[in-house]
Amino acid sequence: PLCPSLRLSEISSSLPRATLSVDRASVIVDTSHLSIDQHPSRIGSLYSIIGEVDFEDAQETLSNGDRDIAAHEHGREWIVRARLTWCVDGLDMNLWTMALPHKRAYDARLAQEHTTCDD
Repeated sequence: PLCPSLRLSEISSSLPRATLSVDRASVIVDTSHLSIDQHPSRIGSLYSIIGEVDFEDAQETLSNGDRDIAAHEHGREWIVRARLTWCVDGLDMNLWTMALPHKRAYDARLAQEHTTCDD
């Protein structure tokens, strides 16, 4: 299942990194590609992120002994290279979760229509 937003739990003062979490899972977010006004800054706030997941750099980080940078979930280490973040405090998560299947169905219908138009 898709997690639309995560809670900011830690900000690194020495590295361009932030830790966001949901339930018992957490992810390290590389914020080096963000402009200063996009950096997550409020501990406890909900944030949504658009970026790439990178497994290789997290492994290199672990080999350097800095375990604070790599996230762990089911034995896999990963880091998210954030391209865009935004604070979503006040988002009704239940309503968002109910709307998501409708959005996916709409996207699938559009993709199907686009495919049949190309034929």
